Amino acid sequence: MRIKKIVKEVKKISDDFTILDISLCYPYTYSLLEKDGKRSLGLAMLLVEELKHIKEPIEFKDLDDLIEMSNSLNIIERTLGISTINAICQYYIEVSEEDFKRDILEIAKQYKNIGMIGYIKPIYEKLKEKCVVFDRKFRNDEVVSDAFEYNLIPKFDLLIISGTTLINDTIDMILDRAKGETILVGPTAQLLPNMIDVDYLASVKVPEEAIKYLKLGSNYGIFRLGRKYVIKC
Repeated sequence: MRIKKIVKEVKKISDDFTILDISLCYPYTYSLLEKDGKRSLGLAMLLVEELKHIKEPIEFKDLDDLIEMSNSLNIIERTLGISTINAICQYYIEVSEEDFKRDILEIAKQYKNIGMIGYIKPIYEKLKEKCVVFDRKFRNDEVVSDAFEYNLIPKFDLLIISGTTLINDTIDMILDRAKGETILVGPTAQLLPNMIDVDYLASVKVPEEAIKYLKLGSNYGIFRLGRKYVIKC
């Protein structure tokens, strides 16, 4: 399983980090870490409907505990784990100016048959003429149930995949079924490029200042203060 591999790889580079802050915020949970005077912020989308299943306080002893939560069958624990993994990855990640300039829509131009896992509206609106979007929760005339992903994924020559698939544990099936190019997208996709077998990682470098907006239930700080990037893996 890819998440198990990611956890194993992250543990190799997780020494000497201090946990400064961690919070289940909507729409994104965050983990703020520090090492050698440098801070890093990691995010993971909060699937808010899962909060109703939490009956006991979530507790952890140390950073290793948080990282291991990424393997949990509890979605909220997984969210905390993945935001922490992302904070570690963001500490080490190297993003070039070319990566900051690269654009998903430019990449998508060369493909005629695109699938999107998770309804990412700003991207979908630009690609809807040649894109099929799947989503578990969101429904309208354009969105197909995720129940059909397994059979349809191999038909696409480009697959744009929400980072939320790391949280709901569908990433293995999706990548195993994919035949074309793959892009893992969104703030939850802040991994190091060597940690997952996709062709591109499209995410965002987010400054600590964004935390005050997250605490108020807004993603304003992520997309207005952060810098989007697309790394070719």
